[in-house]
Amino acid sequence: MTQKKSVEVVVGQQRLSLRTDRDPEHVQSVAETVNERLGEILPFGQPISHQVLLLLAMTLAEDMMAAQGELGTLKGEVRQRSRALLAQLEREFPV
Repeated sequence: MTQKKSVEVVVGQQRLSLRTDRDPEHVQSVAETVNERLGEILPFGQPISHQVLLLLAMTLAEDMMAAQGELGTLKGEVRQRSRALLAQLEREFPV
């Protein structure tokens, strides 16, 4: 079992102390990504409302869904090319 570590991050001017089994550098990277996206939505120093957080969640979810779609497309292409390559190998080197 992995031991949980305490990691402190700042997200949207809020200091958060998290207990996680993730690498602290990864957690910091996630916090930086959230802060970057938050900065695209809201000027620095502005108070963060629930509506802003919901908008941030929606934009991050949209990015995630787009990435999942791209991954699915790439997996399909790899599968198709692998089958074509296998068929070509089987034609050229029959068993």
